[in-house]
Amino acid sequence: MSHLLNRLTPRRGLLLIGLVSALALGGALVAQHFFGLRPCTLCHYQRIPHATLVVLGGLGGLLPLGLSTRRWLLAVGCLVALVGLGLAGWHVGVEQHWWAGTASCQAGGAQATSLADLRAQLAAGPAQPACDEITWSLFGLTMAGYNVLVFSALALLAGALAGGAPRPK
Repeated sequence: MSHLLNRLTPRRGLLLIGLVSALALGGALVAQHFFGLRPCTLCHYQRIPHATLVVLGGLGGLLPLGLSTRRWLLAVGCLVALVGLGLAGWHVGVEQHWWAGTASCQAGGAQATSLADLRAQLAAGPAQPACDEITWSLFGLTMAGYNVLVFSALALLAGALAGGAPRPK
């Protein structure tokens, strides 16, 4: 990994971080809109750090910024990735029934107590799945599990580049 870090400038690192998060976010949207995998509440929460990293990566990689500003953006990116890692880890724990999710993680939402409630629920469309329902997995890892891996790698990369030896922009 040190060989990769020696070749990666902060600017390229920010671009890479933004690209990886854009791919992760794009993959989630494709799974949702083309394959019908509806996201739960915690899935929606995990999209926020990815979107933030796309913005940070774009700003830091495309704007003419100095080295110290890019390193500051990398440090912020590391913190954002750690927040995403926490959310993804929490989601994995909910999926494995190690702990409970939020109140909004329950499937189906509120029960209709009147005809007007029922009409409102039907108009709103299908309810979000419960956060502990595993709707997709590959090689034993769910989307939240893959997010743990992605956010871990992004946090390590951003942290290493933020605090590394002096390099060119």
